Amino acid sequence: MKRHAFRLAIFLIAIAIYQLQVSTIPVIGKLYWIINEISMPLNELKGTLQSKARAVLDKYILLQNVQRENAALKSKILELSAISAELRACKHELKILNEYTGLRVEYPKVSAIPARVLGYDPLGQDRFVLIDRGISQGVEKGALVIVGEELLGIVEQVFAQSARVKTLYSSDFSISASLEGKAYIYRGGFPFGSLLFVRSEDNIQKGQEVTLRAEGLSGLRIGYVVSVGPDSGQFFKSVSVKPALDVRRTKTCTVLRRQL
Repeated sequence: MKRHAFRLAIFLIAIAIYQLQVSTIPVIGKLYWIINEISMPLNELKGTLQSKARAVLDKYILLQNVQRENAALKSKILELSAISAELRACKHELKILNEYTGLRVEYPKVSAIPARVLGYDPLGQDRFVLIDRGISQGVEKGALVIVGEELLGIVEQVFAQSARVKTLYSSDFSISASLEGKAYIYRGGFPFGSLLFVRSEDNIQKGQEVTLRAEGLSGLRIGYVVSVGPDSGQFFKSVSVKPALDVRRTKTCTVLRRQL
């Protein structure tokens, strides 16, 4: 009750001061000017300190994110180094086996160009990304672009120092795919792509992995089955696929010097 009475009193005093125009009284006006001159620098200092504190906090958060990304990259490098060592050992053993059996095995050579992502689809549908490699670095239209063991897309436009990559989310994207050893066509879409020409008798289950079907590159992950349309007696059934790669989180990628 006392609190409400105090608030009411303050409100009435404020109205009285406004009505009487107390600030026009020389003494009150001078006092008001002094208070204003003192408070303005303090308010400016407060704003400056808040801006600097916010900038320091943003830098700290950025550094924390960079440290986490560096740790993840170091872990990935170690993993890739181990895989590379295993691959060299397998090639050596296969070479010895070839000498004994007289077989001749040739390994497909695929050179790669590392790249950084410059920009994303402004509409938020992840249909394409821009990368910082182009004609000057040897990038060609139709080249595959990967991130680790996952397919990002195909180069659709090449400029002098950059290129545009059509991703798995683009409705114009299509590529040969494999699921449980059977060949299909993956067609892009947002938020899900789809498998074409899936026969009604094909046993497709939710969660199954869809991979690229290409000589020497099979096993690159496209995505996972998220839904299978009911068999309505038609020859084919609908299968939706969620791309495995989160395009918005992609910062770096690899352009393969190979076209399908």
